[in-house]
Amino acid sequence: MKQDNDFNLSRRSFLKITGGAAALASVSLPGTSFAATDQQVATLIDLNLCDGCTDRQIPACVSACKAINKDKIPTIVENIPEPWPRKTIEDWSKKKEVFNRLTPYNFIYVHQAQIEGKTLFVPRRCMHCDNPA
Repeated sequence: MKQDNDFNLSRRSFLKITGGAAALASVSLPGTSFAATDQQVATLIDLNLCDGCTDRQIPACVSACKAINKDKIPTIVENIPEPWPRKTIEDWSKKKEVFNRLTPYNFIYVHQAQIEGKTLFVPRRCMHCDNPA
């Protein structure tokens, strides 16, 4: 059974709409805050523009996330208590500077993928943010 999809959106139209929405979203009234609300928000990342910050030791988005969330990063606890009933412990306390995967100390990393001979850099997030603006 064939479904007719009358909604055609060209790439140019999509970019116009998203650009206009981004410009409108950047305008705020004086004294307004970005406090968490019941409204859900999201971010859109153009993977064609992400170059993984290959010229930097740590990608810019990872550095920015660490700086913004520095108060939320857990403090290191020595002598981690033995969990019950599971006996294995994932101890990341000595690996606080790892930035190439999600850890308790790193909420975003840039994954590198090869697709059809092209290298893509995909920012992978922890998905904990209530207001990821």
